Formats: sequence, structure tokens, C-alpha cells
Amino acid sequence: VKLVLEDELKTDIVTDAERLRIILRNVIGNSLKYSKESNPYVKCSLKKDNGYIFIYIIDNGIGIEKQHLTNIFNMFYKGSLKSTGSGLGLYIAKESVQTLKGTIEISSEEGKGTEVVIKLPELSLESIITQ
Repeated sequence: VKLVLEDELKTDIVTDAERLRIILRNVIGNSLKYSKESNPYVKCSLKKDNGYIFIYIIDNGIGIEKQHLTNIFNMFYKGSLKSTGSGLGLYIAKESVQTLKGTIEISSEEGKGTEVVIKLPELSLESIITQ
């Protein structure tokens, strides 16, 4: 799988590192698990806008069928017959994003790939110290 990183931030992200690691592990793990056999890629882009950090994870994997998109963040939900996991990965990712006061959205087209957009508030060390 070709992995591409586009970092427009050029700076560190101030957040809960362990929660961010859990989020990225679950989302990127799905991109890798459900990649296509021919020319698979996963692209991660980091951007900043209007006081928020945006993390885009885009792949050209097998995608998610439309009827599953409304349920993919539910606990124990498996959106594919190819799923070998517990159905907790995206649930845990969403819970972790919400704990960080952010949002996560997924758009996908079966056979074409998936895009995940994670939006987290931009924090500074000063704001954390004064809380």
C-alpha cells in the first residue's frame, strides 16, 4: 500500500497524544485492511483552518456500501462481510474524537474508496495550562 503524507501544519499538534493515536490507528487500520489489490494507497493530509486542525484520510479501497454509512459508528457494527474485527474500531474512534471536542465524518463509495475527515479544535499549550 502506498502511504502519502501531506503536512500543511508544519508544527506539532497539541492534543491528547494517546487518543489521537487510537483514532488514527483505527481509521488508517481500516484503510489498510480494506485496500484494493491493485495500486492501493492511503493519503493522510493535515490542515489548519479557523481554529481547527483537519485530518483527512483518503483511500482507494473497496469502499462502504451506501446502506451501511449511517451505522458505521455504532458499537459492534460491521459494514462488510469481509470484516474480521469486533466492530468496535470506528465506534472507539468516534468516542475518542468527541472526547477531544471534535467531529469525524466519513464519505465513501463502494468500489472507489473512502474519505474520513477528523476535525479537532486547535489548542495551545497556554490554553491547556490555564484550564
